[in-house]
Amino acid sequence: MIRALFVFALIGAILFVGNWLLDHPGNVSIALPGFFAIEWSFAWAMTLLGAALVLAIVAAVVLYLVIAAPWHLSRGFERRRREKGQQAISLGMVAVAAGDRQEAQKQAGRATGFLPNQPMTTLLAAQSAQLNGDNEAAQQFFSQLAEQPEAAFLGLRGLWMQAMKDGRSRDALHFAKLAHDQQPNSVWVLDSLFDLQTRLGQWEEAHKTLAALGRTKNQPAKQLERDGALVDIECSRLAAAAGDKTRALGAAESALKKLSDFAPAAAQVAAMHIANGRRGKAEKVLEDTWKADPHPMLADIYRGVVDQVSADKQLNLAKNLADKRPDHPESRFLVAAFAMAAEQWGKARKAVEPLTRQHPDARVCRLMAEIEMHGFNDADAAREWLARSASASPEPAWVCSETGAVQADWSAVCDESKLFGTLEWRVPHHLVPALPSVLGASSSGGTNLTVAASNTAVHTEASAPVIVDAIAEPAEIKAAS
Repeated sequence: MIRALFVFALIGAILFVGNWLLDHPGNVSIALPGFFAIEWSFAWAMTLLGAALVLAIVAAVVLYLVIAAPWHLSRGFERRRREKGQQAISLGMVAVAAGDRQEAQKQAGRATGFLPNQPMTTLLAAQSAQLNGDNEAAQQFFSQLAEQPEAAFLGLRGLWMQAMKDGRSRDALHFAKLAHDQQPNSVWVLDSLFDLQTRLGQWEEAHKTLAALGRTKNQPAKQLERDGALVDIECSRLAAAAGDKTRALGAAESALKKLSDFAPAAAQVAAMHIANGRRGKAEKVLEDTWKADPHPMLADIYRGVVDQVSADKQLNLAKNLADKRPDHPESRFLVAAFAMAAEQWGKARKAVEPLTRQHPDARVCRLMAEIEMHGFNDADAAREWLARSASASPEPAWVCSETGAVQADWSAVCDESKLFGTLEWRVPHHLVPALPSVLGASSSGGTNLTVAASNTAVHTEASAPVIVDAIAEPAEIKAAS
């Protein structure tokens, strides 16, 4: 619309000027004395001047086109090459996603020919090399990307992936830290840092990374709180190992505050109270947690609370703790263990017998075998209980929820899978019971039961790690394994 108005206005102006010239006739004279003299009407002179201007403009345009032709041709070739390169990159990425190694390699070569030294071309070449199993070439391509400022993050991610694939955790952590410098708020970078720091036992660094993850608000608050508690427990263990009991106690209490009924947290707090000579506070923590959820870890730490009194007094104190949850199996195991240590075998049998009435697990069977043999010298009954343990269901243990790996002691990272926060206390139903070992001669001339030889599962009375010497287990108290 605007162009049409402009054209109409121009035509109107030309008609107006032409009409004005017709209404005002005149002459234009051009003379060079001694050579020529020209005289035109004013209208004709204006017409010739306009024609000359038009010819000059046309000549300038033609001259420009002739001079600029090579440049335009070069631009056209460059544009077509770029289009072909981008097409090759697109087709190559599709081939990589589809797992077509030959097509990916072909398109990577085409892209390199059309668009050399471009970040996306290098990325395609690296992914094609990965697809073809050429890890060395992939490493080189990702390193090239990491050196380009605009693609450094992509290159570092690729190098991190290569290191993770090869199991080079420390190299992967190095690349994750460099990527964090590039983009400190990237969630995958923070997740990777946290995973690698926990895997390598860098708990103080993991604590800081977890705080950064919390600021991204990308994870549920409960998950962050649970992860924070696990990291606090490991930080407490680390500080205790370094001799910093105050810091160790603070970290343990922080963990217990986040997970009030979590046995490893309560065990760590109690252990640190004992290490600081505060057995009363340790007992209070264990009682509160036992009331919520009895666990073998708490029973093991409780020995450090009562180890300064006689075995009979220890048994009475253990009964007081068991009374917090009198019908729980762990309460019965607790009383039985202390009764056996006090050589009150009748009380030990009385504590365990209710657990034998309906499908006793391997732990119950082995404990009964030990009581029958050492308490009542009944080898036949002991053999029968050991035989039953071979086909009994496994006892609870720390089981990795991702791989099913079983371990005796709790840790924030599974010993086998190296995964963080996957251990859970449950019955490892995937384990197949094995036959117990044969009975051998004892030093007293009777029969000795190798109770722990029943390989139904690993030893599952998971004891809390001995943080300092003050928490050493008394030699006379031995829980059934």
